[in-house]
Amino acid sequence: MLADEKASLVGDEAYFLCPTPSCDVVYYSPSGRSFSRDEVKVAVWLKEEGPDVPLCYCRGVTRRQILQALERGCPPTPAAVMEFTGAGQGAAA
Repeated sequence: MLADEKASLVGDEAYFLCPTPSCDVVYYSPSGRSFSRDEVKVAVWLKEEGPDVPLCYCRGVTRRQILQALERGCPPTPAAVMEFTGAGQGAAA
């Protein structure tokens, strides 16, 4: 998910997602390395509010698509939304 020019900087250490929506940092490591919003390829659901932000990156399912599924009568449960949209089912073939 990092921009191509930043991917080589990751190394072997573990990274974590910063859960604070207002924080510019997206990923950080225990050693102090971090990557900000402008260093990732796609919008991160926890950091961005728009309707076209992906919630499932493998399948490209966005907030808008989930809301549309609910409007079309999809039951409002995670399992039903996943089945209806394809979210959470791994990378598309």
